[in-house]
Amino acid sequence: MASNSLLRDLIEKDWPLRFGTVDSQTYVVYYTGYYLPAAVIGKALGWSAANYFMLFWTLLGVGLAFSWFANLSQISFENHELRYPAVAAYFCLAGGLDVIGRYVLHRTLSK
Repeated sequence: MASNSLLRDLIEKDWPLRFGTVDSQTYVVYYTGYYLPAAVIGKALGWSAANYFMLFWTLLGVGLAFSWFANLSQISFENHELRYPAVAAYFCLAGGLDVIGRYVLHRTLSK
């Protein structure tokens, strides 16, 4: 819900976003490369267009991350239909594999 209100504020208010009183204002910190493109679309075409663009922008980013990971990992499959689901699963599940490396190096799983 916080990202919806942030996007709404970026569409409706002047940039850079600030909050507070006239005497004491604080700037809002957000991911400019993620929110501002959708906010530009929202300022021009409205709230619905901004949300559709945000969906497109997110899917594009996820696709680029998976492609980059597949390229770096050099995973090859005989069956090309299974390549991208397998790379996506490996990408999501590989975060815990550092435990194996720790065990190999130190013969313990605890710090």
